[in-house]
Amino acid sequence: MLLLINKKNSMKQKISFILVLCLFVTGSVSAQFSEDVQISVLTCGEGSELFESFGHTAIRICDTAQGIDIVFNYGIFDFSTSFFYLKFAQGQLSYMLAASSFEGFMNEYSYYGREVYEQILDFSPQEKQTFCELITENYKPENRYYQYDFFNDNCATRVRDIVAKSLKDRSFPQSVNTVTEHSFRELFLPYTHNFLWWRLGIDIALGSVADRKASIWDCMYLPNDLMKQLDTTILPPASSPLAKSKNLILKETQIQSYPTVISPDVVFWCLFCKA
Repeated sequence: MLLLINKKNSMKQKISFILVLCLFVTGSVSAQFSEDVQISVLTCGEGSELFESFGHTAIRICDTAQGIDIVFNYGIFDFSTSFFYLKFAQGQLSYMLAASSFEGFMNEYSYYGREVYEQILDFSPQEKQTFCELITENYKPENRYYQYDFFNDNCATRVRDIVAKSLKDRSFPQSVNTVTEHSFRELFLPYTHNFLWWRLGIDIALGSVADRKASIWDCMYLPNDLMKQLDTTILPPASSPLAKSKNLILKETQIQSYPTVISPDVVFWCLFCKA
């Protein structure tokens, strides 16, 4: 009997989710939200595949009064694309904005044992309205595809940009344009320590552009750096962080194991010595 009830509830949730998606496509969903709607940024932990090793960023829109709880995800792509990792590094992959129920999103990350943090944004009612209008426009079939760029246009920068565009009568402080001491390459290398040969290939594919010094704004191309900035960015008039709360809503349970491989450095040194 309990299983039957769960199935019925699950079916109702799926029907509700489909209806919400239809509203988004027609552009009428923004009028459906109550004043208590919450918009939050979801930051997901590293996965066991190279393309997952940088973590992930998504958007949650939750309005319990209207029965809406939906996640927008700018990180959808076709993994079967030929020369996937080369195109991944060179910015030649087509990505798209997709949507799922919050329950479905969490079930997937729970299955793979990856942690998820949620940061609820301190938006005014007008900013919430603007955000929903922007995401509605972006989700239209003719707008949802984009050309992925490793540093400048990915799942994290897309969220950063839509948050910035939603702000009314305020903006990120000028300090975000401050150039740091770190290059783009230095920022992503720690995430690839388990993929030494792939890292070598990406290093070569990215070329000298990766050696540019990154500003604080640029650093937000990485999900964890975006999360840190949302925690620390102070906006007027409340003089409080843009993210008014941060919670770990899913703990990491995966046990990652990687095959032992010989470092490229060792191989090249051996070849050098032999020569």
